[in-house]
Amino acid sequence: MGEKEMIKEKSDIGDSEELGDYTVELDGYQVTEFTPNKDEAPRFEDFDNGIVLLTVKFNLENNGDENIGLFITSSKLEVNDGAQWLLNEGMLLDYGNDDIIEPGESGEFLQVFTLEKEQYDKIWKGKPLEIEAGPIKNDDTEDISKGKEATFTLPE
Repeated sequence: MGEKEMIKEKSDIGDSEELGDYTVELDGYQVTEFTPNKDEAPRFEDFDNGIVLLTVKFNLENNGDENIGLFITSSKLEVNDGAQWLLNEGMLLDYGNDDIIEPGESGEFLQVFTLEKEQYDKIWKGKPLEIEAGPIKNDDTEDISKGKEATFTLPE
């Protein structure tokens, strides 16, 4: 889709939350400056001052009795000390309707957020970023975590 240049990266964080029969673990994240290629550039034409991508990696453990639908489950990012929020960008992931975590299994769950570079550099950089993962949904789009969300502050 384009070129990425690493700004910041954290891995092996290991914070986790239980959402009923499901465990959500924050594994790590990357902040990258992104330059879309010629074919993808029209999707990002509203970003006049550059693009920063935040990619967050979770591990999901499914101890329930229904599939977790990765394409359907989403997240929200709070920035600027909670004054602003962004939803994940599903168009930047390769999940399809068949991407699931079956009962008794664990798997990786990625979420990507598109940030305007100037706002990131001047306002959000260096401040806590809080992410809410969920609610967890099955492959029929039903909420299987009963409205619960896992909330994590991304460590510096």
